Amino acid sequence: MESASPPSVFTSLGSLPIESIFCPSLIPFSYGAKRLTSKASLASRTSGFNLSSRWHSTRNAPRLYLSRAVTNYSGTIEVSENETAPRTFTWPKKLQLYNCLHRVRIHFIQAHAADIISKNRSCHQLLLEILCHKFNKMCQTELRETRIEIAKYSIKRAALRIQREKRQRDDPDEDTNAETKRALKHVKDMVLDVSKFGDDRPLTGCSLSRDGKILATCSLSGVTKLWEMPQVTNKIDVLKDHKEHATDVVFSPVDYDCLATASTDRTAKLWNIDGTLLQTFKGHLDRLARIAFHPSGKYLGTTSFDKTWRLWDINTGIEILSQQGHSRSVYGIAFQQDGALVASSGFDSLARVWDLRTGRSILVFQGHIKPVLSVDFSPNGYHLASGGEDNQCRIWDLRMRKSLYIIPAHVNLVSQVKYEPQEGYFLATASYDMKVNIWSGRDFSLVKSLVGHESKVASLDIAPDSSCIASVSHDRTIKLWTSSGNDEDKGRETMDIEL
Repeated sequence: MESASPPSVFTSLGSLPIESIFCPSLIPFSYGAKRLTSKASLASRTSGFNLSSRWHSTRNAPRLYLSRAVTNYSGTIEVSENETAPRTFTWPKKLQLYNCLHRVRIHFIQAHAADIISKNRSCHQLLLEILCHKFNKMCQTELRETRIEIAKYSIKRAALRIQREKRQRDDPDEDTNAETKRALKHVKDMVLDVSKFGDDRPLTGCSLSRDGKILATCSLSGVTKLWEMPQVTNKIDVLKDHKEHATDVVFSPVDYDCLATASTDRTAKLWNIDGTLLQTFKGHLDRLARIAFHPSGKYLGTTSFDKTWRLWDINTGIEILSQQGHSRSVYGIAFQQDGALVASSGFDSLARVWDLRTGRSILVFQGHIKPVLSVDFSPNGYHLASGGEDNQCRIWDLRMRKSLYIIPAHVNLVSQVKYEPQEGYFLATASYDMKVNIWSGRDFSLVKSLVGHESKVASLDIAPDSSCIASVSHDRTIKLWTSSGNDEDKGRETMDIEL
């Protein structure tokens, strides 16, 4: 038997020793003035914890039960004074619990004893705060490193963008007006080229791969399907793992073989196009709405009805940032192509712009009178488009900090806005009025209305080379719109084919 005086904080805090939190799954224990029992010590060693000796001053210490303490990436911990009424806590970070617990030492309690006692915290609160402190410390280090990496990436990208703009301005052979007219003429000639049933439930999202060879669609059935372009004739794969509706799908801007999906089951998932599930991102407390890749391809942004948007590391699956700021559900999200900024929109009728390098909300755009469902940055880096339930599409200037244009875009809510990805020559809007409208990126005049869907248009995407536009609808169809290359193609009839 060991004989030593326990730290005074134990007496003040109900004689609860720190080893309580190391207890393996549902192994109850109590202390006398001695070491851990051999059973608990053995169990702790097999769990990978190296317990040191601690003592307390009474033999009537509270009995504590801890479940799932040694589960990798558990995310939750249940602590109770009896087996029938556990209290569940959710960690702010889903890391291996061991990474945190083995760093907790008695000196931390001693250092914070006065503050803890003065605020009359319970033993359970003490345990939670100690662990959360350690988790937050690790999270802050990881977040700081991410911000530095994003800053370095964005500086290079911004320099290239400015250099390209300067070259276009100074080169006499560069005729931007001619390029714009050519792009708009191409869009004006677009007709319905392909129409296929994509699922037996309404479709909710679509995305074209970086090389334009694969189209991904998701639906309320929870399934994501991959289609071979350009005729969407062959299904490459079917991705099944979500337990509820799939709400969005997006391809990586860097990796041809990687895409992500979001669902009302509160998770986002990272996939390979061969159907392999690479990561599952858990942490949101309510259903997910939209997702977007950071331009570097290393991070994934998600929005949720829990009033937050979150940033994830796609390689580790770790949540890097949980950002509050909206007073209601967050719905739309988009990253600036430089990678420094991210825009979010929500049911509070606001669009916010955040600086990823500092974590600050640098702009708040007010003007919509109903929920804002979608946002997208122009390739020029300083224009932001937003669309919402007020049937409007607004163009915001980040430099002037105000709305430049108000486009009465549709007669029903605007479900998505999307800039042409290379130069921003045009802007496409999808709506529940069953139309996809194309607007000039210069004066925002209407260029073309793509009519063909028989129900609400939920999502659209533009091919990287602008050769086609894909749209999906609650009528369950996928439609591809392409420019008619010759008279023979004009007016070509298409047929919906049941799969």
